[in-house]
Amino acid sequence: MCCSGARLVQVRTEHGVEGWASQQDMLKTVLADGSPFRFSLGDRAGFTAHRFELACCRAVRRCDAGFRLRLAVVHSQLALEGALGQFLGKFSNGVSGDVGLTHVIAPEARWSPFLMLGLGLVHVEPKQL
Repeated sequence: MCCSGARLVQVRTEHGVEGWASQQDMLKTVLADGSPFRFSLGDRAGFTAHRFELACCRAVRRCDAGFRLRLAVVHSQLALEGALGQFLGKFSNGVSGDVGLTHVIAPEARWSPFLMLGLGLVHVEPKQL
């Protein structure tokens, strides 16, 4: 997902040129015969079949900035995850790390409560003003 909130899809021309386009723009295109272009975004079975998740987040807010890298090993109802992060602020800098175990109570449901048990550490270094 890009910063504007648009979902991006990877595209390739018939000449092999690759790039990214928003899902909204792709849904506005038509094929050579004039019929609308349609593509599958996948289904729930495909989404739940994955075994690993990797995410990188970056945040900027006024004078503060930070990033976080998260890796999770996923099972149908359990996920073991770990994350590392760093923040740079006007008054302090620091690093954080955490590990957690998540249990999804009803993985077959669209919305499901979950239980999470975790442990984390944060190291903060104040700045001199």
